[in-house]
Amino acid sequence: MNSKTKNCQNCKKDFNIEPDDFSFYEKMKVPSPTFCPMCRAERRLTFRNERKLFKVKNSFSGKDMFSLYPQKNNKKNLTQEEWFNDNFDAMEYGQDYNFSKPFFEQFFELENRVPIFPLRVEYMVDSPYCANATALKDSYLCFNSSYSENCMYGNATDYSKDCIDNSHIKNSERCYECFWIQNCYQCYFTIMSVESTNLWFCRDCLGCNDCFGSVNLRNKNYYFFNEKYSKEEYDKKMKEYNLNTREVIEYAHKGECNQGCTKAFRIILDELQFYRKVGIPVPNVCPACRTMDRLKLRLGIELYNQLCMCDGIQSENGGYQNFSTQ
Repeated sequence: MNSKTKNCQNCKKDFNIEPDDFSFYEKMKVPSPTFCPMCRAERRLTFRNERKLFKVKNSFSGKDMFSLYPQKNNKKNLTQEEWFNDNFDAMEYGQDYNFSKPFFEQFFELENRVPIFPLRVEYMVDSPYCANATALKDSYLCFNSSYSENCMYGNATDYSKDCIDNSHIKNSERCYECFWIQNCYQCYFTIMSVESTNLWFCRDCLGCNDCFGSVNLRNKNYYFFNEKYSKEEYDKKMKEYNLNTREVIEYAHKGECNQGCTKAFRIILDELQFYRKVGIPVPNVCPACRTMDRLKLRLGIELYNQLCMCDGIQSENGGYQNFSTQ
């Protein structure tokens, strides 16, 4: 079968279905999709919640509890202890299949009738406001995280300690507003860096210490905007920047972000102590907006046609010269 172009029923954009796709659909005995790949991905991701908890009613006791699902979703919520208790048996909610009704309609009714335990956590210690998590201790509003201690407002925070407002970090300590870092210590506003210490506003650094505003460095110390300084010169420039003042780090936010902004938010005691210990101002943007701003750094699920910069004599901007003789 040849490739075929369809128009997405959701976004109204054209998309292609390749012959291998048709072979798979035929093998699985399912019809070809009417949504484009991006819309299908968005539809799947509506089931995923990595950053927000909702106050709902416990289906057994009627008491308030927290859930990954809002009350308007009509989910029946139980505590994890109630769900695993011998007194609860999901088989009691079984129903006969009605061949005169669509399958997914009946499945949706069954899904809403059977209680769930909504936080999906295990081996937690004093971390009641976390979800999709394993073995967190003294942590607050961490999602999709595991084996971390004293962490707050993070997602995918694994094997880390004393970290606030981070996404996709591992084996790191005392880091703030970082994205995709590993084995780092005291790094702030830093992206995609590994095995580094005392980085500020850096990106793609490996084995670096005491660097500010630098990119693509390897095993470097005391660099400021990718320029080498002595330790004394570097310390002097860092003091000149007054990183403990709001004017340096603050960015505009007018509450028009459409990111689930809570507008008013609370700075808890442990969080305040962290800011004072590090020497940075308290944030003026709510945790939901801070999380979404970090997640914008995560690459999407689309691929793009690009020309390698080493193709030809030089790169398009003239910054790279190709000296290869091949």
